[in-house]
Amino acid sequence: MSISTIEIVLYEGTKLILTTALRYFSSLEAGLRAKPMHTVEFYSL
Repeated sequence: MSISTIEIVLYEGTKLILTTALRYFSSLEAGLRAKPMHTVEFYSL
């Protein structure tokens, strides 16, 4: 394996981890944001 191949693997791996982390946090944030909204809707009824 040449250095360039290792760099590509590291780059792709980092990109994959960052994408997964962003997706996880955005879904987590959406879930946290949705809970109070549902609570408000419940009390308004």
